[in-house]
Amino acid sequence: MFRISAAALMLFGMVMFTIASIQAHPGQNVTMWCPHNIHVSGYLYWFKQTDGAVPITIVYMIYTESLQEAKPNYFNNFTKDHMVMDQFSQSTSLTIKQVKISDSGFYFCGVTGYNMKFGNGTKLQRKITQEPQKRVCYFTFNIKIKTAGV
Repeated sequence: MFRISAAALMLFGMVMFTIASIQAHPGQNVTMWCPHNIHVSGYLYWFKQTDGAVPITIVYMIYTESLQEAKPNYFNNFTKDHMVMDQFSQSTSLTIKQVKISDSGFYFCGVTGYNMKFGNGTKLQRKITQEPQKRVCYFTFNIKIKTAGV
């Protein structure tokens, strides 16, 4: 099982976002949301960060008020077959299809205009379920047979 957390990164605009945590089993689909207040145009981004590493860009898309059909641009070996970005009038979403262990990380969105601001995020973690340990017990029996002489 995985736990996903999401964050918002605001690049010249406002993002209303709280830290989220999502749990998913491998193979499930997971969707993260990021509201924004872009009024005319800008760029919407999704990033991923793993422990001890710098954030990397997953995908970005041009946003226009008219919601013209925009094509997402993927980076760093991410593909639309595994991660799907959508835009709406006041939010963007990132759907991870068939979650894998390698999807573990901290995800956050961003919006650009003229400057960049960072916000909270979503963390995706593998939830480890341990199987009950089997205990094997060995017993040694010492049997002494006493016989009495006749």
